[in-house]
Amino acid sequence: MPDLYIDSFKLACPKGEDGLEIFEIYIRDIISMAELLDVSWLDIYVSAKLTEVLVETDSYPLWKEVQKAIDYLGLQDEIPLRAVFYTINRLSFKKSTVEDKFGIDDILIDNYQSVPSYHYSDRLPPFIENYQDFTSKICFCCHLNDLQNSDPYFLTDNLRDEDDRIHVKSEILDCDFVESRDAVEFPIVVNGTFSAGNNVDDFRLRIDPTIIWREAEDDESYKAALNIYIRQKTYEQGNEEENRISVSWSFGSEFINSLKRLKFLSKDEEVVKLLRALAEVILNENLQATHPLRVGKGGDDPQRVREQDGAKAWRRDIDRKFHLHYWRTSDQIEFAWAAYPHDNYYIPD
Repeated sequence: MPDLYIDSFKLACPKGEDGLEIFEIYIRDIISMAELLDVSWLDIYVSAKLTEVLVETDSYPLWKEVQKAIDYLGLQDEIPLRAVFYTINRLSFKKSTVEDKFGIDDILIDNYQSVPSYHYSDRLPPFIENYQDFTSKICFCCHLNDLQNSDPYFLTDNLRDEDDRIHVKSEILDCDFVESRDAVEFPIVVNGTFSAGNNVDDFRLRIDPTIIWREAEDDESYKAALNIYIRQKTYEQGNEEENRISVSWSFGSEFINSLKRLKFLSKDEEVVKLLRALAEVILNENLQATHPLRVGKGGDDPQRVREQDGAKAWRRDIDRKFHLHYWRTSDQIEFAWAAYPHDNYYIPD
């Protein structure tokens, strides 16, 4: 399961002199984070010192100031004020801190280095100290728990487009652990590399959807993996999916079970083929791989039509052996069945 670490500065409310454009970016960033709070395929962590540093820098968001900005920007209908503060409070007071995750109270650091550093070096001192403390704790805990090959994602601010990784080196002089553990000899020099970006969309472009799919335990997680795959696919093609997807889509009641039967939930190679096939149906691409699913095996037999809504049945290649069966109306797609062997033409209503 991927881990997302949120830099405290991302939750710092802009000052009035920063301008309305900065306020709008801030508010939209908060709402994007809200979309990830309750998903089952992602763990989100913040610094235990988040609220402290926001208060110390006079940047904890105040209801009246945020309301004034939303009203002035004309975003009242699009962005509910309560949703903004619900997200901020969840992140500020949630138990999912890096300290809780790894069972530490605090650390003492020295000789901190990070590349790049320009994106945080002009901040107020409490934000700089918190940034160094937070990233050092992530590196230290990965070191102690033998997570050196993990690739945590760090959501921060003001990175240039070409900088999508942060490299951290820090000397840990001492640590207060929550519970006693085997003796740890200090000092310890730790190194870490994080994938990083300025917003949630950067994160969605970087995360591997096959990991989410393989670890999914509910339909929402499978849908999230497919949405991320589509987002990455359309981005690589220089298109935005919002402008290309003209249909809504869903999974039928038997669809996930049919995938489980054919091992399409766990094998990376098969997952990639499946995600590609599903995405191409939604994006209306590679149409030569799609054929009507007929009432019989004859080429002149009529296409199946679902009585309750007039949806037509379609059959699309996943590869040479496996096929995707789905229902489609003018504006809706329901993925219904993964078929094998080749002469399996079943599709549940």
